[in-house]
Amino acid sequence: MKYSVELNEAQAKALATVALNPADWIQNAASERARVAYDEICRNEIDRLLAAGQPIPPTKDEIVLGAPVESAAERQARLDAEAGAAAGQDVAAQEASA
Repeated sequence: MKYSVELNEAQAKALATVALNPADWIQNAASERARVAYDEICRNEIDRLLAAGQPIPPTKDEIVLGAPVESAAERQARLDAEAGAAAGQDVAAQEASA
C-alpha cells in the first residue's frame, strides 16, 4: 500500500534537521508503528484462538488478516456513538428529575 505525506517548507526544513533522509525517516516511522500493531494483534489473536480452542493459522499475516479487530476509524466512530448515547441518557435523566 502506498501513502504520501505533504509537508510545507517550514516542516520539511524542521524534519531535515533531525533526519538525514526525511523520506526514509517517514517510511521507518510508519513501518515500525505498523510492526508494533501487527505483533500486538498477533499476540491477542493467538490468545483468543487458544482460549476458544480454535486452530491457529499457519502464518502471522493470516493471523492478522483474520483477526476481528476494529480500525482506528471504526473505533472512533463507535466511541463517538457511545458518547452521544450517554449524553442523550444524561439529558433524559436531567429532564426526568426536573
